[in-house]
Amino acid sequence: MPCDHDDCPIAASERGFRARIAAQIEHAEKFLAEHRSTDEQKALATGVALGGFAGGRIDASRFQALLANGRHADPATLARVEEARDTLRELDGRLDTMTRVTAPPGASLRNVVAAALATVGRVFGAARVIELARTQRYRESDHGHYVAGLQFAFWSRAERAVAPWMRIGVRGEDLHAAALAEFMDGGLHLILKVEGPCAPAPLARLASPGAYVAQVRGKPDLAGFRTFEGPAVAAVVPEGAALFRHDPRRGKRSWERFEVDCLPAAPRRPVGGISAAQMADDLALLAALAQPPVARADTEGAAQPVDPADRLASWLLHEAGLAT
Repeated sequence: MPCDHDDCPIAASERGFRARIAAQIEHAEKFLAEHRSTDEQKALATGVALGGFAGGRIDASRFQALLANGRHADPATLARVEEARDTLRELDGRLDTMTRVTAPPGASLRNVVAAALATVGRVFGAARVIELARTQRYRESDHGHYVAGLQFAFWSRAERAVAPWMRIGVRGEDLHAAALAEFMDGGLHLILKVEGPCAPAPLARLASPGAYVAQVRGKPDLAGFRTFEGPAVAAVVPEGAALFRHDPRRGKRSWERFEVDCLPAAPRRPVGGISAAQMADDLALLAALAQPPVARADTEGAAQPVDPADRLASWLLHEAGLAT
């Protein structure tokens, strides 16, 4: 499996995410120290902050009391912030296991990814509690459940943009990649390492205009995946699978965005629970989306564009042995 070194996309993404966790832990500790210190300690800290210029001119105790007016956190809030800080410490210690997971044989790939993202959602939930408390907006009845974690569906736009990239090991017969469509948002990047035979074009259905999608042979082919700023999924596939890249940066039309290196023949036998007809459909979809428009002459000799639907129908008939 790729990405076993510090310079891989997963490791680089982890470093940035760890920095955000560390910043939130620091915010929590400062908040707790401020609200749990005695009035004398607060006055002393205020005097130090004011410096020598204020000596004999400003009463540090009164000045601190003025600043703290209305800023006393209740015990429940302090306890919840402490819990959030401890949660971040725990998750920071096992971030690598959160972003590198393997789907058990026969498991739903969608459920495996959702569970991994829910663990990442505990980081976001804890961070929300800390930020709400720091800005005096925290209410236990409304926000206390955040520490338990947030499913991907409830992540904010900002959280989706900074989510750590993930590497998922999956058996080829369990690769129903279309089930990952709900997670193709923000900056989430998924690398799928496929073990054993798989359908030839399992990722074709994920190629929406704003998502980077690729089936590749190995790490050297992940350059576009690494630099794309939106949602991205790449599968490292075995021999016999299609090889392609769908990069939204290449153009507005589907055939401009696609680059296909290998388009195998449609299989005649199922792979796992994926039928031969489903795999033929995936290949037909990939071929149709990647095919540039061609022209044909009408009865008067003028060039007319060929309808992509006609090309797709012709290809399907040929694969089914029904072409005339």
